[in-house]
Formats: sequence, C-alpha cells, structure tokens
Amino acid sequence: EYVKQWYQRRVRGCLAGRRERTVLRERYTGVLDKVKQAGESIDDSRLAAIQSTLKDAKRKLRLAFIDDDDTDSILDAMHKLHKLYAEEIVELSRISSIISDYRPERRARYPELKGLGLVKPHWDITEFVLPNTESTPGPDGRMVQVGRYLGDTVYFVEYNLTAEGTLEEQAERAISDSLPGCFAILIVRQWRKALGATRVQPV
Repeated sequence: EYVKQWYQRRVRGCLAGRRERTVLRERYTGVLDKVKQAGESIDDSRLAAIQSTLKDAKRKLRLAFIDDDDTDSILDAMHKLHKLYAEEIVELSRISSIISDYRPERRARYPELKGLGLVKPHWDITEFVLPNTESTPGPDGRMVQVGRYLGDTVYFVEYNLTAEGTLEEQAERAISDSLPGCFAILIVRQWRKALGATRVQPV
C-alpha cells in the first residue's frame, strides 16, 4: 500500500511527461513482483528447527522425571521446553501472517497453525507441574493444579466436557469467557476434560 501511494504521488507530480511515468510504472510493477515472490516463498526452516528441538526438550524432561527428587533439574528442563513453545508461537504467527497476506490456499499445509488459538494440541499437563502434584478444590469447586510456565506460577483449572461436539470446541466455549486471564487450554482426551491455564489465582 505504501508503494502504491508513493507511485501515485510521483505520477501526479511528474512534469517530465509520458516517458518518466512509464519508468515509474515499471519500477512500481517490479516492486510488487518482488513482494509477491516473497509471499510465494515461505521459509519455514526455523519452524522445523524449533519443532525438532522441541522433541529433544520433551525427551530431556521425561528423563528428568526419573529422579523426581531433583526439583531444580525438572524445573530447568521445563523452562527450556516452555521457551521453545513460546518461540514456536512467534514463528507460527509470522508464517500465518504471510499466508493470510499472500497465500491463503497454503494454510492447510500447516496444521500447526491451530496452536495459535487458545487450545494447545501438543501441550501436556505433565510438562507444567512437578511430579506428584495433587489437584485441590478451588473456590468455585473446580479442581486446580499449580504449575509453572516461563518462570511464572500458573493455575490449571479443570473443566469436565460432555459427549456433544468436539472437545476443542467445548473447551473453548466453556473456558475462554469464564476463566480470567486464560492463555492456554490443554485437552485430556482419555478423561474428556480440559485444563484452562491462567496466571490469575482463582478466587
């Protein structure tokens, strides 16, 4: 849009006649072609690198769980994993922006983009709470687990889901408007439950 406005101003102010207007038009077209090419070529190499590192970080966290008395090692492994989750979100946001602006038909090639919503398909509660963490009743009767994310204390509030509709849709409807400060939703499929994550202590 900026290039378009620049071109229009130059043409309106052009006093050198048709020849200069033709040159300006060619330059404007060339810039648009470069922008289009940038949109057609989506560099997802960094996303692939992050996701590969994520797998290794998950493995290291599982190994840290073996010695559950070493809380510092577990928290360190958790923090490294959480930083990678945050980096993945940033990279997915960049790719989503390119796709929206230039190549909407390519969105289906990136199912990971679903992770930009509240529901985090690949996050697991064990990656955020210490071993043997027990759920305790919150003020409204819902069970709550206390964990960590990027160094912050986080409260995971439990919601039961019904058999109607997809778990993701149910969870988002039930949690997004009722849990203050909710920034992520984790699905526990085997129990048809969802956990809403918030830094705001339930009251």
